[in-house]
Amino acid sequence: MSLPNKPEFGLAVALWLAVCGWLDARTGRVPNWLTNPLMVVAVVVAATTSIPALGFLLVVAAISIWLWKSGWGVGGADAKVLIVLAGLWPDGCIVATLSLAVSALARAVWSKWRPSPPTFPAVAVMACGVCILAWSSHSVQCTEYI
Repeated sequence: MSLPNKPEFGLAVALWLAVCGWLDARTGRVPNWLTNPLMVVAVVVAATTSIPALGFLLVVAAISIWLWKSGWGVGGADAKVLIVLAGLWPDGCIVATLSLAVSALARAVWSKWRPSPPTFPAVAVMACGVCILAWSSHSVQCTEYI
């Protein structure tokens, strides 16, 4: 259900996400010029791939935007990155969501003993999970040729 089944594609998406994560951790913002063009590409790719791919993208978009607008700890950049991943690399979107869930649980447990910071670089956490997925996908596919 992902775009091209090539390890280079996963690495390219992981690199883009690493840049977004670095900016989120450093400045607390991810510029629109870095996410909006890929959101358009993600919608086009999902729409031309299959009905389930488009449905997955629409569900992720609806939930992400709802969480962002309702103030449940999901920022605008988090929502945009999840939408891009849902359209271009659904496996990466699932791993990014699981990474966020694990980090939110750890943050909740940690806040029992110490106050947690007001902002949290969630895109950086998503980038870590997706980079691990891209690296493992690349490693597995490269060993098939040996």
